[in-house]
Amino acid sequence: MNESTKPVISIPDWLELNSELAGMFLEYKAIDPIWVQDENGDERYTEEAQDEFNHISDMVEEIMSQFITKGDK
Repeated sequence: MNESTKPVISIPDWLELNSELAGMFLEYKAIDPIWVQDENGDERYTEEAQDEFNHISDMVEEIMSQFITKGDK
C-alpha cells in the first residue's frame, strides 16, 4: 500500500487500537491467568503477561503501520 493512500489516524486512536488488538490477542492465547489484583484493588497484568503484551503490541504496531499512518497529534 502506498504511503499517500493509507488512512491517517490520530496518535490517541493509534494507541487505543494497538492496545485493544494486543490485549485481545493476549487474552485469546493465554493459558495461565494474566490478571492480578494489586494492594489498591486495581487489576493489572502479571509481570509475564505485561512482557507478552509489550511483545504483541510491537508486532501489532508493525502490522498497523503497513495499512495506517500515525498522525502528528
